[in-house]
Amino acid sequence: MYKPVVVALNRELSLDLERQLERIMHPFTHEPWYVEPADDECSPTHRCDGWRIGGRWSGRYLSSVVDDPDLVNSLCFPKDSPLAGYVACDGGPKRLLDLERVRRTAGEEAWLRWPRFVAERRGGPGFWTPRKEEPLHVIRAEFDEYVEVERARAVTGADLVTHDGEWIDGDGGPGKADEYFRRAGEYIDKLDDDAWLVCLTVHF
Repeated sequence: MYKPVVVALNRELSLDLERQLERIMHPFTHEPWYVEPADDECSPTHRCDGWRIGGRWSGRYLSSVVDDPDLVNSLCFPKDSPLAGYVACDGGPKRLLDLERVRRTAGEEAWLRWPRFVAERRGGPGFWTPRKEEPLHVIRAEFDEYVEVERARAVTGADLVTHDGEWIDGDGGPGKADEYFRRAGEYIDKLDDDAWLVCLTVHF
């Protein structure tokens, strides 16, 4: 299984970024020789077996600053793109990242699912499922919650590693996702502008 994991860090200029991330992720990465204890199936210090910058979630962040060397794997959008004037990147200093634009883009993408969401709520999954006349305002309230989750996920990823080395897990079971996105979102918003955010593709 692959997930987008966002790492917050205070950049150490004496190390290249990949090396610094290796140090940060080492406590959370399975070693080839490591064997999980029989009585500890979910060891909190060994979560994944590999990661890479960007990967499946390459270009997760947006910036209106072009050609800044601190942006990680930046790529300009074509001039005829709706995102012309922005670059996509895998991270960089928070001050260079337009997090609200990232949230807005994710919200717009989520709204494209509105017709299907209504159809599924009223019609069910099968051709012969009886049609349900569920009030639109009830459906809208649930959809608004979905949009907010998608907006939050665009910035926080599925899990978050703080600059203090804490892994905040987004897989807390039913009802826990909202708490994760609230906590992770507040953490990111409170970070200093010089703190870095980098999105990794992590394999579990």
